[in-house]
Amino acid sequence: MDLIEMISFSNLQMEQLRSESVRVFEGSMAEHLREFSPPLCKSLSDAELLTVIQYGMYRAKSQGFDQRGPTRLWLENALLFGSDFDTDPQYPWVREALGDREVAQMQRAKNLYYQTLAYRSSVGGEQDALTLAALGRIRPSVEALPELTPSNFYRVASASLTEIYPEKAASIDPPALQGLIAHGIETATRYGIGALRGQMLMVTLIYAFGHRCDTDPLYPWIHRTLTNDQLGNPDARADKLERKALIWLDHVLAYFAEDASA
Repeated sequence: MDLIEMISFSNLQMEQLRSESVRVFEGSMAEHLREFSPPLCKSLSDAELLTVIQYGMYRAKSQGFDQRGPTRLWLENALLFGSDFDTDPQYPWVREALGDREVAQMQRAKNLYYQTLAYRSSVGGEQDALTLAALGRIRPSVEALPELTPSNFYRVASASLTEIYPEKAASIDPPALQGLIAHGIETATRYGIGALRGQMLMVTLIYAFGHRCDTDPLYPWIHRTLTNDQLGNPDARADKLERKALIWLDHVLAYFAEDASA
């Protein structure tokens, strides 16, 4: 075997070892995430959870996180705030924590960790009590939504989001909250949803699940519903999505109620 063949053989071996180590890591992360967020991961098949992990690893690497600890932290945050949490205008503290790419990744991961703890403490509450309370307010808010018109949409939407999760609304600058509403309208329109109630639904989902929840692998049922032609026209799909979202929330809240009484 000449030198070139030896180098090629060595590179092939290293690639195989790397691929095996990645698979092992993915498997360990699947097990960890199912323990980290049982109700969310319970709604995902093994293949869907693997997609979540692989997408999270890709997003983490794009931000300079490729070591085990920082990547694990990234995946945990993805489950908490949505797979694209690092670009979500609802969480400007993430960009502040990530800071300069020239800083060592372990330091940036440490910054993200402590910023996450601070946010969860002030906005999520002890044992995420404020977040769970907000999830519980989504159904009554949706069911009691006042009549929407083009002239009152932003005012009603802002009031609704604040009522659902006042602590979170207070953490977002007013212009950013208005931008979030505009993004929800734009996202709904992209799927052909013209009914104002359907657009308000998209605003609420983005507020609850992240600014790219329509394509987030964590919530495949959202994208499937929005793109399912068999469900009728886009506004009919939005109605179906509303029903699915409320059922999903009921299951999550039931899990935590059962866990609290155990």
